[in-house]
Amino acid sequence: MPNASVPISPESPFTVFVDESGNTGDAAKIVEAFGGQPAFALVGIGEPLGSGLLDRLLDDLRRRHRIQAPEFKSSTLARHPGLGVELVRGLIEASTPIFIELMDKAYYLATSIVSYFLGGPWFDQTSQDSLDLANMLAELLTHQVPSSYVQPYLVFAQNPNQQTVSDFEASLRDGVLTARRWAPPGPREELGTLLEVLDVATRARQLEPVPPDQLLPEPDSRGRTRYAMLPHVNAFTNLYARVNRAATSWPAASVVHDDQPHVRPILERYATLLESNANANLLSTSVAQALVNWDFGTGKVSLSFATSHEAAGIQVADLVAGMCTRRLGSIIQGRAEEAPYREEIRLLRTVAGEGLGLNAVTSYDRARNLFA
Repeated sequence: MPNASVPISPESPFTVFVDESGNTGDAAKIVEAFGGQPAFALVGIGEPLGSGLLDRLLDDLRRRHRIQAPEFKSSTLARHPGLGVELVRGLIEASTPIFIELMDKAYYLATSIVSYFLGGPWFDQTSQDSLDLANMLAELLTHQVPSSYVQPYLVFAQNPNQQTVSDFEASLRDGVLTARRWAPPGPREELGTLLEVLDVATRARQLEPVPPDQLLPEPDSRGRTRYAMLPHVNAFTNLYARVNRAATSWPAASVVHDDQPHVRPILERYATLLESNANANLLSTSVAQALVNWDFGTGKVSLSFATSHEAAGIQVADLVAGMCTRRLGSIIQGRAEEAPYREEIRLLRTVAGEGLGLNAVTSYDRARNLFA
């Protein structure tokens, strides 16, 4: 492939094109196996403003693979073996900034349960020990407790009241006890810890009752529609802060997100909130700061929207996001050996730099298979 590299100058503003894959909306919707899409990815691909780097990269791939379609879609990858590897190699050779938020939806729900439902009395984002315990509990909820016992959490998330709190609490307790009966010694001991944490959280609520909706992440809304948990929002806020970190060495960064009317107002609200630095001090207390910068300079990062036919960069982001969700999705569904895009993910894992690279929100075992 011809070298598409453009010298990256400290004086060059950057455009970061963003698209997603695996978006099924509210993760708390009561849909079996997340509608067959258990993984979500949000990807940002950058280029120096006005460089045309990504257009040339796609034009070269179009010629090499004799692709006639005016736009590249995720489905293009399946029809043209080798295209994915060539695309990723081209991006890396061109020193293109790459930001990936890859999310296992079941693990995402598990972390919400741990942080909000179980974590009140002890969870502290400023403590590494607290985060280590939270991660262990999320792993247990993902891999050891049968999913049928976690299902009432979705009912609670959609309709938080004292009855749905009690129903989920009882179901989770039954699930942990059931899992302990069949678990080998190591996990059995860890499940005992989970049971103790559940007992502590239950007693704390009995001593100091809290409104049920405080046991959930704050919901998002668009008009009259309420979303209990949107993976897209979590991924976007993290990606936006990662772009802000990378932009430390750029004059400015313009984030151009694929235009999706149903989520656009929500993302605009979060971008405005982040840019205001209203919560910067609170967000910066977390120990998990390796990729992000929550302190936004005035005008440093901005958000706009465009369609994929208007911007080649959005097509590139869509292709990379599709690779990520297909690989992680296959692993989640128990088909690790068949999981596609092994080489592409291996290459993406080598991307490094301020705010750059692949951030996977999943369990330890699934992450190991993802990068195998």
